[in-house]
Amino acid sequence: MYNIIGIMSGSSLDGLDIAYCTFTPTNEGWNYDILFAECVPYPSEWQRRLRQAPRLSGRNLWQLHIDYGHYLGKTVQIFIEKYQLQQELLLIASHGHTIFHEPSQKMTCQIGDGAAIAFHTQTMTICDFRSSDLAAGGQGAPMVPILDRWLFKNHLFCLNIGGIANISAKTNNSMIGFDVCYANQVLNRLAQQLKAKYDKDGMLARHGQVIPALLDDLSRLPFLAQDYPKSLNNQGVVTDIMPLLQHHSQNPFDLLRTFTEHIAQEVKRSIDKIYSTEQLPQQATDSLLVTGGGAFNVYLIDRIRYNIDIPIIVPNKRTIEFKEALLMAFAGLLRHQQQSNFYREVTGSERNVVGGAVYL
Repeated sequence: MYNIIGIMSGSSLDGLDIAYCTFTPTNEGWNYDILFAECVPYPSEWQRRLRQAPRLSGRNLWQLHIDYGHYLGKTVQIFIEKYQLQQELLLIASHGHTIFHEPSQKMTCQIGDGAAIAFHTQTMTICDFRSSDLAAGGQGAPMVPILDRWLFKNHLFCLNIGGIANISAKTNNSMIGFDVCYANQVLNRLAQQLKAKYDKDGMLARHGQVIPALLDDLSRLPFLAQDYPKSLNNQGVVTDIMPLLQHHSQNPFDLLRTFTEHIAQEVKRSIDKIYSTEQLPQQATDSLLVTGGGAFNVYLIDRIRYNIDIPIIVPNKRTIEFKEALLMAFAGLLRHQQQSNFYREVTGSERNVVGGAVYL
C-alpha cells in the first residue's frame, strides 16, 4: 500500500484541496481510498494575490511562487499533524496554482515552490508535473485521463467539471482526453454578481432564460472547432468569455441559464465527436461518470442528461469533491515508480512522459 497526499488548487480559487489517499496494486490495476480530505478556504489576501498573479513582473511572480510554496507547506503540515500521518506518508504531490498555460509556446506555469513544501513537511514532494509533457510537444493537459484509465475503468466516458470541463474516453487501443469548455470559473463569476459564492444546485440558472444569440455565439468560439488533443487556459475567461456574455446581457440569471446550457451542449458535442472520430459503436453498457464540483450542480446535470442518451453516473460525495487531489496523488505515485503519467494520445506529445520534479 502506498500512502500519498495530493494537493490541488483550482482555478475557481475556492480553496486548497488536500487528500490523504492510499493505493494498492491489483492484477488489473489499482484500488484506491481517500481516507482523510479537506478543502482549506483561501484567505482573502491569498485570493487577491493569486488572482493578480498574471499581471506581475517576473521578479514579483517568482517571489509569489516562493511565498505560495511556504504557504502550501505550512498548510499541509497542519493537515499531517491533525491526522497523525507523518509515519505512514510516502510523498506529497502538489499541482500548484496555474498562472499561465500556453502549449503553443511550450510554456506552462504552476506556482508553489516544491522545495518549501518538502522543507516544512520533511517529506518527499513532487510538483511541476506538466512541464515535461510540454517539452515533448504535448498540451500538458488534461491530466485526469490517467486516473480514469486506472481507477474508473468501468465507464467509457469520464467528465470532470471543474473551472474547466474536460472529458476522457477509453478507445479500442488507448485513452484519449481533452478540455471541453470553460465551466465553473464562469458560473461562479456570474453567481457572485448575485452575491452568491456559487450557483448552488443550479437554482439561480433555473430562474433565467436562454439567450439564443449568445448560445449561438458561444458555440462558434474557435477553440470548440479544434480537433483534439487540445486544452484551455484560465485567461480566456477574462479575455474572451466574460466580455462576450456582457455584450449580450446584463442579467446574471439569463447569463447563468445560457452558459449552463452551453456546457451541456458542448458535453454532447464532445461525446458525439469521440464516437465518430474513434469509430466507436454505441453500446448499452456505455456510461458517463461525472465528477468535479459541477457534479453537485443538479440543474447542470439535468441539462447534460437531457442532451445525451447514455446513462450518467455521479459517484460518492468524497470522490466528487476530491477527485483532482486524488489525481495528483496518483500522478505522484506514477512519477515515484517512473511510470508514464502523461499519454501521447491525450496530450499530443511525441511520446509518453513521466512528469514531475522531485524535492527530497
